[in-house]
Amino acid sequence: MKLDVFSWSGGQLIIAAALLAFFLIAGGTLYHWLWKKRRHKYLRKYGIPIETDFLRVELNTSLEVNGRHPFRVLTQWRNPITNEMHVFHSNNIWFDPTKYLEGTKIIIYVERNNPEKYYLDLSFLPKAIK
Repeated sequence: MKLDVFSWSGGQLIIAAALLAFFLIAGGTLYHWLWKKRRHKYLRKYGIPIETDFLRVELNTSLEVNGRHPFRVLTQWRNPITNEMHVFHSNNIWFDPTKYLEGTKIIIYVERNNPEKYYLDLSFLPKAIK
């Protein structure tokens, strides 16, 4: 059986292109999710734990699902060596965690010599009810 792409109809080409796009997007999303999960696991194990100050909770308006925006936790830390202030933000959270965080210190795990790579640990928060 020989596959001759030039004999395909326009509809078949459109369906094939749509399927290819779907699998590329789904594969890329899965790869990104697994990579992020692996990086967080690595940072929890080998990263330097730093105690940061809770700054605020904000809506992530760059993402919307079913008319809702997720929340992000922001913390800050001043590097005692360089005196630079660093602000860290969490992954998206689908409930407002403000009442659990006010006045608390939050641990982040930072890659050695690179505070741009970090994991903000919010595992102590209750799980959102779906």
